[in-house]
Amino acid sequence: MSAHDFSAEYIELHFSENQPWLHASGVPGADASSYRVLNHAWSIDRGRVYLRGRPLKHVDRASFTVLNELYARDATRIFNSEGRLDGLIDPTSFEVVDDGYCERWGSANYEGYARDARRVYFGGRPRVIRGADPASFQVMAHLYASDRTHAYLEGKRIEGAEAATFEVITELYAKDANHVFYAGSLVEGADPSTFALLDRFLAIDARHVYDRGRKIAGADPLTFKPIEGTSLAVDRDHVFALGELQAHVDRATFEHLGHDYFADRNGIYWGGKLVKGAHRDSFVVDGYSDAHDRLRRYYENTPLGTNKPSPKASAWLWRVLLPFRIPFIVASAIRQFWREMPEPTSQPRPAERKRKADMRVLATVLANGNEEALAPILLAIEDMDAFRSRYLEGVGFADEPSYEDVRERLDEGDELHPFEVMEAAYHFYDLIGVIDWRSDMSETIEQVDPMLRYHGIEELDWSFIDTLLKHGDGSELRNNNLLSLLQDRLAPLGLTLVHVNLLGDSYGFAIVPHAAYERISGFTVENLFEISRDFGPDEAYDRGKAILARQHSQSRSSDPA
Repeated sequence: MSAHDFSAEYIELHFSENQPWLHASGVPGADASSYRVLNHAWSIDRGRVYLRGRPLKHVDRASFTVLNELYARDATRIFNSEGRLDGLIDPTSFEVVDDGYCERWGSANYEGYARDARRVYFGGRPRVIRGADPASFQVMAHLYASDRTHAYLEGKRIEGAEAATFEVITELYAKDANHVFYAGSLVEGADPSTFALLDRFLAIDARHVYDRGRKIAGADPLTFKPIEGTSLAVDRDHVFALGELQAHVDRATFEHLGHDYFADRNGIYWGGKLVKGAHRDSFVVDGYSDAHDRLRRYYENTPLGTNKPSPKASAWLWRVLLPFRIPFIVASAIRQFWREMPEPTSQPRPAERKRKADMRVLATVLANGNEEALAPILLAIEDMDAFRSRYLEGVGFADEPSYEDVRERLDEGDELHPFEVMEAAYHFYDLIGVIDWRSDMSETIEQVDPMLRYHGIEELDWSFIDTLLKHGDGSELRNNNLLSLLQDRLAPLGLTLVHVNLLGDSYGFAIVPHAAYERISGFTVENLFEISRDFGPDEAYDRGKAILARQHSQSRSSDPA
């Protein structure tokens, strides 16, 4: 099938004009006579397989076949939308269970479910759905799914949902026999038997009105009416804006002016906020946030042009101050010039030689034996120009790191450090992970599980998380504490969870054998990297350890054996 064989609807949904690989002329080295586009991601010619126009390096062309919009395979491997998968999926029992995309809000969303005999997966670069049962797993609409015990949305378990009675209402709302859910979260107090939608976000039951799953205080479900195309609504006695009751607005004299603008006897409002000084008789709504009257223009509830210096005043001020600024500008330029002066000798200093040696050791240890990941880092350490020539010039392979951010920095003339190359490569090969204060537990698990498979551990017992969710207050599972608790569990397995503070990523981590860690313990270079086992746990970590010890003791004492 070539690009012109697709329906117009498929092309409109899946392809954009900035995809030159739709045709062989946009793919360097492609054979025009045999080039075929298979779907939004994959294409082939007589000799190669391409992922969005970049050839795959590790693939058997003869046995290659596309499974859906996210996955493809050959005789021995499974490929996802980022290239080859190593050590995660069992290729002998792997199967996709949906199309790999669903239409959400009028566009293609490239997500979906797959499974093998042991696990269920979600996403374009798949993550394991912890606890999901592959045998009973079934896909529902809008990326909802269920198995014999749980319901899921976008690969995450919907806590409290009853799988046997679970049903999808819309992309956002779902329910079971006893609960209503919005975007996977429980809608407190909602009655599923009387629950009904008013529009995409608004819903009612016999007692309440809900906006995005949250009760609208004071709203009457019997008379509540949204104003189409706005964030406004009214009931018999009240006016609502942005899901909030506007107690200061007089319902009896309410008049909708257009978009989110309205008026009552006291004035004109945008989204419930008074538009001060607006002239009612000449007020005209121009758009969602724009309006004008005979005196001025408005953006939302703010008159435009107020509190802003005039261009003439700004220019005058700049001319007055410029003579005083010239000495500072000159001094800054001189300092920058001296900073950029080359070293007087081309011979590497002893400190630089030691730093390069430390970088080579660190990159080798963190590579965990992955020579394909290690090779570009070692080259970047020794000769950045040679790295650029070999790995950045040309198209490169789809199942190797793209180094897009690295390439952009070099193209802009920025100085590049080899660890930026390492960060890009090792993330691609699941050798290092990074989380921050916004990351949730599932993100940590998604990054740790592939690392463990480098060391032959197929399944780690993550049940300690459920124990702490049940008996703790949540602080025990903050990133610094979760990683410290995880470190305790890996130690008996002969593995060290390493704190890799790399290029300022304070919660970077990797997993290496104990003996390998001893080679890099204490390595540090200011503003570049710091290696330790200290993730900065606080008192909640000790509390979490105590909870786990107590629950383990109680479990052993209740064991009949």
